[in-house]
Amino acid sequence: DYQKEAVSISIIGKPNVGKSTLVNKVVGYNRLITSDIPGTTRDDIWVEFERKGKKYIFIDTAGLRRKSRVIEYSEKLTALKTLKTITRSDITVLIIDASNGISAQDLNLLGQVLNNGKALVIAANKWDLLKRNQKDIFLKEIERRFNFVRFSEIVFISAKEGFGLENLFGAIVKTWNAVSKEIKTSLLSKIIEEAVANHSPPLVRGRRIKLRFAHIGNRNPLTILIYGNQVSSIPKSYGRYLENFIREKLKLSGTPIKLIFRQSENPYAGRKN
Repeated sequence: DYQKEAVSISIIGKPNVGKSTLVNKVVGYNRLITSDIPGTTRDDIWVEFERKGKKYIFIDTAGLRRKSRVIEYSEKLTALKTLKTITRSDITVLIIDASNGISAQDLNLLGQVLNNGKALVIAANKWDLLKRNQKDIFLKEIERRFNFVRFSEIVFISAKEGFGLENLFGAIVKTWNAVSKEIKTSLLSKIIEEAVANHSPPLVRGRRIKLRFAHIGNRNPLTILIYGNQVSSIPKSYGRYLENFIREKLKLSGTPIKLIFRQSENPYAGRKN
């Protein structure tokens, strides 16, 4: 079954950023209507194609507008469909218009992808329209405003000219490899052990927090369950340290990680001395 084998990719972004143009360019013919009128694409369009022996499905979503603009019933429907598409796909490619900078709406879409725990690639389109100094300004803006998604691949493309598509697919493949990676419990527990040896958890009321073992709880989003004692006292900063450590060791590009700490049962609880 094609859909089982293929990597499904939702293409999201606000209206008129070049979603349909990108899909047309990749697939090689005008499968989608493209026009300069925002909101031309009303429904999700599924496009199946192969590239370098790998099967893909592009899901072109209608552009999401800001909530205040969602007046028409059909637009509300479109917004809901986009969210549904994000949850159904393996990877989300968020397209932003580099010639217009990063908008609040781009950040809102980014938030929706992260809330759904989805793997993410960011594509800055219309890159060819920027002058050298504009590119520098844009790169600084990305660094500042996207610093909470440092784990995602960011590529610079021109959907119209077909520039940067190799890099886009490189990022998609890298992200897919991270999402579908087989991670053994023994390896994960060893990584936790190493992380603790490098930088131990803080003391709580004079006692050290101990982390014992870890395993995968869920795949998409990647959820890791970590067992230990006094885990309810783990500070957020230490959780972030562990997340970055795990990401680095497992080379997890483009995928958010969710850590859940669980109290290990004490085998001696309830016994008399």
